[in-house]
Amino acid sequence: LDDDALLNIVRTSQASASCEIMALTVPTAANGFHAVSMYGDDNARAHNLPLNYRATKLMAACGHSMPDIDGSPGGVFGDVFVGRCTDDEVGDVWERIH
Repeated sequence: LDDDALLNIVRTSQASASCEIMALTVPTAANGFHAVSMYGDDNARAHNLPLNYRATKLMAACGHSMPDIDGSPGGVFGDVFVGRCTDDEVGDVWERIH
């Protein structure tokens, strides 16, 4: 790749929205292969979005730790979406649960 092509890749990747997926539960046979995940902006902190107290408390209630980052409190920042699905990789099943 020449310099211009490489710079274009970097610009494009930085301009694209990206999503962080945080597992709240993991699908297993014991729970009927139900998974619950939280989706949020993985650059929310860098975009100076506010701490999302509810999402942070939900993550903590599910056993996730929220370590401080560079002296700032850890947690979930910005808006999130929580979704539930059935995910059985062996049975080749994936369905959103409404």
